Amino acid sequence: MPPAANDDTLAGESCLPAVIVCAIGYFMRLVLSEPSLNLFGLPYGDSDASTLEKIHPGNYFIILSFLILLCRRADPINQLVRIADNTPLISLSSLFMCSSSFIGFYVGLKV
Repeated sequence: MPPAANDDTLAGESCLPAVIVCAIGYFMRLVLSEPSLNLFGLPYGDSDASTLEKIHPGNYFIILSFLILLCRRADPINQLVRIADNTPLISLSSLFMCSSSFIGFYVGLKV
């Protein structure tokens, strides 16, 4: 039985655009290596590159897919809370990844 229109669960919602953008990001992470990014003019592995240039372009697509997932309804904060309520293990791992990314970004700025 399909979920009701006013149901608060995540089931039945269309997240196909977020899945496509995330798949493109993962594909880019697998295909584009450091030498290929340097060949395209992105100083991904250079020691004098800025911190934003050292982030792999595929990561930008993965972050964009998460933002698409949050903004598919009118209230992205409520959507984030719903995702955290329905999947506590994913929320815990996301918190760990965000905190480790922040620490890595901070350390990159200090170097």
